[in-house]
Amino acid sequence: MKYFEKTWYQGIAKTFLDTIEPFLTARKTIFKVEPDFDHETLSDHLRDNILITIALLPKHMFLVSTGNPSFMLSFVNERAARIKTIVDAVHKTIGQQETRNGRQPTPQWPLPNLFVGTSVHSQDQANQCMETLLRIPARGHYAIVEIDKESLDLWGYLKTPEADSQRCGWPPIEGMAGYRSTHADEAACISCRENLAAAQPSLDFIVVAGTTDAAAGPVDPSVVKLLAEQCRDSETEFFFSGWGEWVPENECSQRQIELIETSGTESCVLRGGQLMFRVGARKSGRFLGGKTTDVIRCIGFTAPTTV
Repeated sequence: MKYFEKTWYQGIAKTFLDTIEPFLTARKTIFKVEPDFDHETLSDHLRDNILITIALLPKHMFLVSTGNPSFMLSFVNERAARIKTIVDAVHKTIGQQETRNGRQPTPQWPLPNLFVGTSVHSQDQANQCMETLLRIPARGHYAIVEIDKESLDLWGYLKTPEADSQRCGWPPIEGMAGYRSTHADEAACISCRENLAAAQPSLDFIVVAGTTDAAAGPVDPSVVKLLAEQCRDSETEFFFSGWGEWVPENECSQRQIELIETSGTESCVLRGGQLMFRVGARKSGRFLGGKTTDVIRCIGFTAPTTV
């Protein structure tokens, strides 16, 4: 039986090496794994493949979303031993190939390049799922906030200065200020990462977006600004991907204003007197505070199905 298991894992290792080979030489990339981790079209086998593939490509960053954090937490904890065994077998194979170069890969858990997130639509939903999300073993966690008129406060799930001072910065991630390298080498950060287990988990970044469906209501700009201020005060990365169907009058570009004046665009007034125009999600833009805000630029990634 032991011989069978050894040869089986060796076969798995070779297959995975063939699968990931194109990514080994690619430049550092942020991948958005599709579909959601708990999606009904994914089998447990494919979910294993997702985590194993991420483990084998440490120089790339992977964003994995889940609509059910409880399911993902349970799955990752239950399958961790099997995943680590396969990853270790692949790393040994890679190590045998690269010993002459002096490089010996070391399996790491939690995965240092995995960020896990979930979509948040309301305060009640955030209160129900956020603590579970933050318990999923990963490099970091994020929230995709899709809002319309409802107020939303995530301050309780953002990092404190005390926790941030302990944050591991290896490997550095380009474009994210909170993940600059703070150590001379990876070994120093491995011990640093182990110390984070006792730290209060928190969101590493937030992506805010207005809803884009036909029945979407206008986003209250005060909610967006509140989240932006909370991220700024906690030094959490904040990304804004657009206003959705409606855009505030004071966040319109000059071209949008000209189109609104000549096209008879639908409008409404929110509480507090904020005038909103319905211009469509493709035209509403990413103006916030008079300037275009950042978005995470990533590439869609589908789990390998051949293993």
